[in-house]
Parts: sequence; C-alpha cells; structure tokens
Amino acid sequence: MDERYSKYIGIEAIVPMTFGRHVPIICDNHVDKDFGTGVLKISPGHDHSDYLLSCKVGLPVLNVMNKDGTLNEVAGLYWYV
Repeated sequence: MDERYSKYIGIEAIVPMTFGRHVPIICDNHVDKDFGTGVLKISPGHDHSDYLLSCKVGLPVLNVMNKDGTLNEVAGLYWYV
C-alpha cells in the first residue's frame, strides 16, 4: 500500500458531472506506486484492462453507451449535450 494515499482508502469520491455518483477509493497491487502519481482511475466499461481489474475487486461495470453509439442517462450530464 502507498502510504501517501492510505487515508483515502475506504472512502468514496464523487464523480463530476454524473448527478453525484460515488465511486469507492480502493487499494490494489495492480497500481505501481513508483510509476507516475501511483494512483489509477479505472473505467471498467471502456477498457479491457480496467474491466479485468474491476472483476477482480468487485466493482460494477456501467454502460454509458446505447447500441447506436449515443450516450445514455448513465453518462450523467454528458447525456444532455
């Protein structure tokens, strides 16, 4: 665990422009604490590697796209653009 961020693990962050959707802040060895900031934001519905990590740690996969490629209501405020 990266001690620089340990005080945040277990709390939730609010995702901007999503009507206040909360996401958990977790710790996982997948993140290299010595690379960049040592913090990783994942998008399980948009990236295969993120999807695999979300399955490992039990995060939900949110689908923000309709079959025609437009955004749906899960996309938050981007849905209205």
